[in-house]
Amino acid sequence: MDLDSDTIDSRPRDDTEPDDGMPPVGQLLRALLDAATWGVVFLLGGSVLLGLIGLVIGNGLVGFKRGLFIFGFLAMGGSLLMLRPKRAWKRGRDEDAPGAPTDVPDGATENDNVTDGDSGPVTLLPDSLAPNPVHRSSWGLRVFFGGIWALVASYLMETVFGVVPV
Repeated sequence: MDLDSDTIDSRPRDDTEPDDGMPPVGQLLRALLDAATWGVVFLLGGSVLLGLIGLVIGNGLVGFKRGLFIFGFLAMGGSLLMLRPKRAWKRGRDEDAPGAPTDVPDGATENDNVTDGDSGPVTLLPDSLAPNPVHRSSWGLRVFFGGIWALVASYLMETVFGVVPV
């Protein structure tokens, strides 16, 4: 059995990237921080909306807490639908074959060069903490963190501040 050097490892010797293409731990932490920051933004936006609705209806803080609870579960459920993988028959098997299906989002053409992270704003973080654009979190993960923060805020309102329905 003849083993050529290019059959074992054809990478240059100074290439230290892992074979699986996973980003380093620092990039993953930055992407999670970005998603958590977007989650806080979604929570604040939902809180303003729910606060106005609670004041109009007249339930005050109890209505606001209930609204946060419902918003949190709806955001988590919607985000899980956004995070589900594509169906096998909708994934492109051979992109080089003519007429083969491709993974192009709705409203985009095949020449738009759209990736998963290009669907939203780059980041809310400063450049020193911002994740690499290739490793940005998806909208599903951002909305999931918004739901988590909303449920945490609802829990804190009930246990720490004593906002309990009578």
